[in-house]
Amino acid sequence: MASQLTEEQVEEFKIAFASFDRDHDNVINSRDLSAALKSLGITLSDSEVAAWIAEADTDGKGSVSFAAFMALAGRNFRDIQAEEEMKEAFKIFDKNGDGFITNDELKFTLAQQGDNLSDEEIAEVIRECDVDGDGKLNYEEFAKMMHPPKH
Repeated sequence: MASQLTEEQVEEFKIAFASFDRDHDNVINSRDLSAALKSLGITLSDSEVAAWIAEADTDGKGSVSFAAFMALAGRNFRDIQAEEEMKEAFKIFDKNGDGFITNDELKFTLAQQGDNLSDEEIAEVIRECDVDGDGKLNYEEFAKMMHPPKH
């Protein structure tokens, strides 16, 4: 797990964990888990935190080890990074910054990438992904287009 994170990210995790491991026993209590995650930019609902604790608190003492924290936080951290990368990709296509990708914006951006699709092909892509039927792609529709559900 840690090998999938950069050294800088692992160090961030260590600092966040250590700041809540007040007695230096390499565990944090379940109450501090949410705060430690927030310090890393990971905000979870109470039910998500409870699910984390249920998964990570293997000895039933209400605490989470650093190894479990790394595994769980790393998984969510990568999800957050992927979401940020998707938002950046959306901005590349959304040339005028209005929150939508039009046929012209899609065609222009793809042409810059060397993909010269016809107007009909562009319209078909938009049609297939345009869930709300407004003739353009919003962020959610774009994200689904980029990562279609697995069957």
